[in-house]
Amino acid sequence: MQTHTDALKHLLIKGKHCADDAMKLAMSDTDDKPYVTLNYVSQCLSYVNAARSIYYSNLNDHENEDIEQLFILFDRFVDEIMDSYETDHSKQHTLIYFQNMKDLYSTLFPS
Repeated sequence: MQTHTDALKHLLIKGKHCADDAMKLAMSDTDDKPYVTLNYVSQCLSYVNAARSIYYSNLNDHENEDIEQLFILFDRFVDEIMDSYETDHSKQHTLIYFQNMKDLYSTLFPS
């Protein structure tokens, strides 16, 4: 049986992989299908929100400020990538938010 901590980690890993895929497509020269990129963003958000639900439902078991900060960075990344498509502006800030999220993720879950 999977523990809450295992489920939380699994969902954050899945969310990170979807964020990686979204960013790879967003930064490609052939990003002619933004709906595919935004689908990855949606999947990322779903995984992260499921992880957030597990985290806050079991806060006494694993309260961690870095995990809470990771949720914030995922949210900033999602908001920024969606805004970049809505306003058709440079993805420079998206890349910054993605890198910040990726750095903290790597600290929490070293490979």
